[in-house]
Amino acid sequence: MHSRRHRSIAAACLALVAGATRGAAAPPLPAATGDAWIEVRTPSFVTLTNAGERKGREVALGFERFRAALQMMRPSGVAPSPVPTRILVFRDDRSFEPYKPGSEERRALLLGLFQASSLANYILVNGYPARDSAMPIVYHEYAHSVAHASFGGRLPLWLDEGLAEFYSTFEVERGELLVGKPVAHHVRTLRETSFVPLERLFAVDRDSPEYQEAERIGTFYAESWLVVSYLMLGGPDRLQQTRGFLAGVAEGRPPEEAFRAAFGHGFDRLEKDLRGYVNARTFPFLRVPQAQVGPEPEVSVRPLPRGDVLYELGSALALRSEADAGARAHLDAAAAAGVGDAWAMLGFLDERAGRADAAQGLFRKAAAAGASRPVSQLVIARGLLEAPGARAEAALLARQLLERAVVAEPDYAEARAVLGKTWLLTEGDPSPGLAHLNNAYARLPGRADIAYDIAMLELRAGRTARAEELVRTVVVPLGDPGLASHARAAVERSKVTATVNDALASGDPARATAALESALAVATDPTLRAELEEHLRSARVLQAKNAQIDRFNAAIAVANAGKLTQARKDLRALRAEVDDPSLQKSIDDVLEKLDEAFRRRP
Repeated sequence: MHSRRHRSIAAACLALVAGATRGAAAPPLPAATGDAWIEVRTPSFVTLTNAGERKGREVALGFERFRAALQMMRPSGVAPSPVPTRILVFRDDRSFEPYKPGSEERRALLLGLFQASSLANYILVNGYPARDSAMPIVYHEYAHSVAHASFGGRLPLWLDEGLAEFYSTFEVERGELLVGKPVAHHVRTLRETSFVPLERLFAVDRDSPEYQEAERIGTFYAESWLVVSYLMLGGPDRLQQTRGFLAGVAEGRPPEEAFRAAFGHGFDRLEKDLRGYVNARTFPFLRVPQAQVGPEPEVSVRPLPRGDVLYELGSALALRSEADAGARAHLDAAAAAGVGDAWAMLGFLDERAGRADAAQGLFRKAAAAGASRPVSQLVIARGLLEAPGARAEAALLARQLLERAVVAEPDYAEARAVLGKTWLLTEGDPSPGLAHLNNAYARLPGRADIAYDIAMLELRAGRTARAEELVRTVVVPLGDPGLASHARAAVERSKVTATVNDALASGDPARATAALESALAVATDPTLRAELEEHLRSARVLQAKNAQIDRFNAAIAVANAGKLTQARKDLRALRAEVDDPSLQKSIDDVLEKLDEAFRRRP
């Protein structure tokens, strides 16, 4: 996902270092927390900055226009991010410095970063760097996030990286969006080195030497960029053909098949065209009048109270595991300033540190304090549902929080996924939960955990076939072994019990026995087999008892017909087999009366 110049940043974001203990002295808050910050809100982003309104508007509108440029790629439009995206714009490097990840050497070079998580995306940039620009890095990474949301993780690596590099040079200039400007160092690389054979390029994955080895990855990125640039801009029909190609990939078709359908030929013709393209004196790029992508987005600006500044900066740090101490300092100060949501993020930090009981207390404290930000509401809900032995009461509280979250952020797919999950812990109609889960899954395709939750609610609704399909096509191939095993067992149980319960409810022991024997012949789950065997033992006992009662009644009928000798014989034989006390007594009572009848005979 990251080019050579981006990989060190991502690695730094993910590095694990020792976190501060709860009792350690809090580090001093950075000077930036005392600055005047504003919030610039646009349709797709919330931008927070201490660099002034002009810079905040510039960055916020730049990202809105960038998203519009990305949207031109797909006839169906760009899928919204499954989580909210916040942009933090710092006025200078000194202000940005405390929020950079990584080593001192890497921090000195860092101009901006894209920080992704399942709770929220954060983009952090230096608004006025002394050199270069942060935007190519963050545009590259944001393009990745949009591509993954739009194509469901089905893009091959060359296309994923090629698209991100293609869009990384985006600019706005005098009312025009400039899309696909050449990447100068990629052009130099390709003019000075041999191409990777296209058949090999298209097979590269994240474990391939072309992606792992420092001396080869530059060529991989350069050639991936070149292919995408050519497909997008190499001729008058290329953009429309590429849209068709990407639509085919999004539908799950193999890349070469989708390519041939869109372009009318296979990959083999590309290499010759690419060599001529890279050696041309100039490279084409798109100039799109801003009016062509829609009206100017609406912008609202408000000053940000210091407590909110502390919360936002602390939350950005909290989503990086190596920044625990700094996150706590910010969030403790935010909580002291009356920001109830800060308790949720402090609970998130405690939960990650293994302090489960403390985390649960903080989650409930945040809920009681009126946590109102969708990210915090998701943090609380997740924590409540993941607690050992979570019950309906926790699920209902989580549901209340998340229903408010998705009203505020309708496109928050992660929140909808957890909201739908609450129906697994409560009784009643599963339809509302399924609606939320299906909404989330449409935006997060291939997520085995969401598919599992949908399958479990479909089983409750009696739609076993739909559940079985999800388990077979998504949960088993994509989920972890434990989840897959549990899902298979649940489907098997549903299929078996639907038939067996009907037979048990009939009151016919013979029918129940036959159904249980048939179910045991096909059941594979050990727990289910044990339950079926226990039911079968009970059914056989009941069947045997009913047969004995039938024999008892038959003997009574023989006696009533005057055949006393035969009746006594039949009852004595039955008495030797019976072990039910009540039936034994009934037989003994009848035998006593028959014996008395024999004694009265002349």
